[in-house]
Amino acid sequence: LYENFLFQLDADELDIILDAFEPWEVLPNTTVITQGDLNANYFYVIGNGCVEIFINDKLVAELGMGNSFGELALLYDAPRSATVKVSAKSAAKLWRLDRQTFKSILVNTHERELVQRVRFLSKVPILSQLSQVEKKQLAEGMTSVMYESGKHIIREGEQGGTFFVVASGEVSFLNRQGVEISSRGAAGSYFGEIALLKNDCRKCDVVTTQATKCLLLERKKFRQLVGKCEDILQRNMELYAQFKK
Repeated sequence: LYENFLFQLDADELDIILDAFEPWEVLPNTTVITQGDLNANYFYVIGNGCVEIFINDKLVAELGMGNSFGELALLYDAPRSATVKVSAKSAAKLWRLDRQTFKSILVNTHERELVQRVRFLSKVPILSQLSQVEKKQLAEGMTSVMYESGKHIIREGEQGGTFFVVASGEVSFLNRQGVEISSRGAAGSYFGEIALLKNDCRKCDVVTTQATKCLLLERKKFRQLVGKCEDILQRNMELYAQFKK
């Protein structure tokens, strides 16, 4: 599924999707999909065995273990474009997922993720003056990145243009000598927030201590979503005065 465009999801989201697949043992020569059928509700992955693809009764392809078919059924209520039959040589084990379940999972996981992101952003002092709508817009604009253990996320002295929130895992904040300079950042912690306001150099190294998922927000995206940074600064001059020097 990693190679299928529909399943470019976070690991947590993909785990939920995988749990929703149901197994189906299919006898040899069984028709799984009929070309033109309007009842196109399932997407299939081949666990073992082989299927044959026919278009206008002409064999055009054979698919084996690990291949998938019928993905457009997860997106559109449209007629099937081909007929798919299990090979007459042997039975097959298929895994299938229906459109309604697929869409419900994506909607529900997206909503939960969005609520969590807004909660994270609400903890950041320089964003405290944003409205809930603006925080939600920023949450929508964040991207998710996984880092392996021991990975440098940022290095001291680099130009900063990205703000980070730790969604899961842990990071360590180090000086140039590799000495920790503050408590470690667990889920919900954040760093690089000044990058949303100005193009300044990073003040320390940030290194993952375990596999870590971070939410990223670029300064350019920040400006696009909530306007010029100066407008945000005006809402709480006392809080932001140090960043305007």
